[in-house]
Amino acid sequence: MTDYQSLAADFLRHHPAEAASILEKNDSEQIAAFATTLGEDEATRLFMVLSSQTAATALRHFSEKDVIAILGNMPRREASNILRRTPRKRREAYLAGMPTATRLQLEVVLHQPTHRVGAYTDSGLVAVTPNTTVEAIRKRLRSVESPVSVIFLVNDKQQLLGSFPIGRLFSVKGSETASSLADTTRQSLNVRTTLEDGLASPDWMNNDVLGVVDREGKLVGSVRYAILRQANEPVSAPEAVEAGSDYMRVADNLYVGLAEVLLTTIPKPKPHAARNTIEGDVK
Repeated sequence: MTDYQSLAADFLRHHPAEAASILEKNDSEQIAAFATTLGEDEATRLFMVLSSQTAATALRHFSEKDVIAILGNMPRREASNILRRTPRKRREAYLAGMPTATRLQLEVVLHQPTHRVGAYTDSGLVAVTPNTTVEAIRKRLRSVESPVSVIFLVNDKQQLLGSFPIGRLFSVKGSETASSLADTTRQSLNVRTTLEDGLASPDWMNNDVLGVVDREGKLVGSVRYAILRQANEPVSAPEAVEAGSDYMRVADNLYVGLAEVLLTTIPKPKPHAARNTIEGDVK
């Protein structure tokens, strides 16, 4: 790797949003060419910070084997967002080449209706029982690959009891238990909640991340406010993606990148009563 490439990789690592904004001014071949100069972990990070449409288009220039490796290294939510914007035949080929466990996890997310919270749920979380000690949680966090900001509290049936921000782990003794740190208001969204109602939940006023539960109250994952906000404002026509278009206009790619950056600065709505979103409601 040249000094220039090393500098670019460092910029990507420390300023991902700014790097994405710059990269998305280039066409997909140029983005792919830059990605080939990076190591596998750095290339994966690159495709995670790009808009999912831009990432899907740039990955078109990689071998099937390399795409499978890159997507397999990502959290399932990010990988599924890219796969949704990949032409169907190519998407099926990628899934077929993945390890069984990875493929099944991605298919669960992909098969969720795109207007429901379940489609944007991240299964990579840390859930503990009430009697778990702080020291045990700290040790567990050392082996967690994805960034964690919230610890979830569940019972022996995996039903959500509460949660607490990770920062609380570092201001108490290691002998303390999770139950003493958690807020037990059980703020969460149901997998079947629509994006519109999910965004309107008053629980966002005190949280950036909420647990996602099934109809039995079992914790299935978590979701971020920014992800739902982004998902509720589609930036490309699904018909064009499924038709197999290999290249998007540079202006469209730039718009996608800028939209993702701007979404993080949009203030959250004031709380108001959300509509009933029990399973089976039809929008």
